[in-house]
Amino acid sequence: ICICVSVLGCRSTKREIFILPRGFTGYVVLIYDQNSGLPIRLEGDKRVYRIPPNGILLTQASLNSDWLELPEFYYDEINPSSQIPFKIDYKDLPMDSTVAYGGISGSANKDLAGNEVVKFSKYFIGNKNQIDTAYQRAEKLDITKLVE
Repeated sequence: ICICVSVLGCRSTKREIFILPRGFTGYVVLIYDQNSGLPIRLEGDKRVYRIPPNGILLTQASLNSDWLELPEFYYDEINPSSQIPFKIDYKDLPMDSTVAYGGISGSANKDLAGNEVVKFSKYFIGNKNQIDTAYQRAEKLDITKLVE
């Protein structure tokens, strides 16, 4: 039992917080395992990502693939008054207010043999129409061209 508890405890992952520029709408792309990316910033047991105005963040962090809890999104600072609600279901996206949506994770091969893989996650911020537009734009991104 002790071994099981200790192994499972080691697999626990960090919750994620995203801090966005005030009024940001569009896609958020995290590109993981980048030596030139920003180091991991922790606040307690949470990873904190400060997203730049272009929505693309290169980070030294690894993909948080075993996440168990929904990410948190805020404008400017971690404060309940600036929190952006997170929606899981596309059908729940509002037409008249801003929400966070997504959590699409994937990888892109930099070479045909798959020797160099770029891992990423995508989220979307806005109302339903803004999220639809951001999704279409994000689908056109060549993730491999966003890294050095």
